[in-house]
Amino acid sequence: MATNIVRTSIAQEIHTATPEYQFKAFPAGISSLSRNAIAAHHWNALGGDFSLPVMVLKEAELDHNIQRMAAWCRQRGVLLAPHAKTTMSPQLVHRQLEAGAWGVTVATVSQARVLAEFGIERIIIANQVLAKEDLDWITGFLDAGESRDVYVLVDSVAGVHLMNEALSQVNGHRRRLRVLLELGYDGGRAGCRSVTEALAVATVIASSPHLELAGVEGFEGLVPGETAIYRLIAARAFLDRMGATVKALHNSRLLPVQPVVTCGGSAYFDEVVRTFVGEWDGPPLQVVLRSGCYVTHDHGLYQRASPLRDDADPFRPALELWAQVLSVPAPGLAILGCGRRDVPYDAGMPLPLLVRQGGADRPVLDARVTALNDQHLFLSISDEDRVAVGELICLGISHPCSAFDKWQLIPLVDDSYGVVDAIRTYF
Repeated sequence: MATNIVRTSIAQEIHTATPEYQFKAFPAGISSLSRNAIAAHHWNALGGDFSLPVMVLKEAELDHNIQRMAAWCRQRGVLLAPHAKTTMSPQLVHRQLEAGAWGVTVATVSQARVLAEFGIERIIIANQVLAKEDLDWITGFLDAGESRDVYVLVDSVAGVHLMNEALSQVNGHRRRLRVLLELGYDGGRAGCRSVTEALAVATVIASSPHLELAGVEGFEGLVPGETAIYRLIAARAFLDRMGATVKALHNSRLLPVQPVVTCGGSAYFDEVVRTFVGEWDGPPLQVVLRSGCYVTHDHGLYQRASPLRDDADPFRPALELWAQVLSVPAPGLAILGCGRRDVPYDAGMPLPLLVRQGGADRPVLDARVTALNDQHLFLSISDEDRVAVGELICLGISHPCSAFDKWQLIPLVDDSYGVVDAIRTYF
């Protein structure tokens, strides 16, 4: 995929009208720097150059994860369009593309517009797109270059009619918009719930003067279940139903010769490959994974759920939040200077990993986060884990998607926490 049409320079992207005080933790003067100049300052994220708390992204772990996922997909003959909503960082997206990603996934047209400004040309918008202004932008983007490709989702006859109506009002639109038929499950989000419904929607798409059915889409990542094994069973059942629907659409001659079949999530991508590659006995497919959280992994949700968790070469957590002990107001309790504005908490509290005492790090033995305020963290500690005011605590995070949106600029660090670059986000 071509990525050389970059209207906004990745190398200079910190040159911006954003006031430097919005780049929390960074030293003064950052908004007047290019990214190329950051390494020359020889800052250390934990050496007194940065304010605290500070979220860091570890270069070695990041690179490992990008290369590991790319190799995993190549070995199995599947394509990768990583979900950019995880990071909303054009720098990281370009690194994923350079490693071999086929395209990029987003959740909204607004996110697609950000990535388009940085030269991304193949985009899956993994959502229904019905508003005329959104469809106007998509058609303008497509018509501006033959190498550009956009896929959007549809799951109803009503949705097809709304898209047709909006697209009929677009002046000079030359290309049909590729759509993916979204398949769902009972209790889930959007998506056709039955083969009959899917066939009905696909039939209406086939008669559309503005739409072209390119394949099917599903999201297996949030299947219900009380335990991990029940969720795995539910994911397999949903993927098997997806496979049956693909075959029915193929037998009805409603799909192209080699349709796209795309699934999302960082928890069951191995099951997607099992269903549509390893055990597949239907028509030829282009299987596209949309996993996003693998890029940084984590110490919580995906540490437990990743298909590579027991692999000899698993993904590695790349995000850490370092905060200072502000107070030890009672035995067994430390108050840290970070909170809900700094760390995710929707998929589990942060996990205390290390204590930095006198320049040396030691593992946390028996401590846990019990509560978060906006800017304070409550850490329950044992006698073995006594900490002093002013010491630094390293926290692992759970759920990368809820970490990046709290930081507009994140230092990229080496193994010694020397700052080698800065990662900009655009939420």
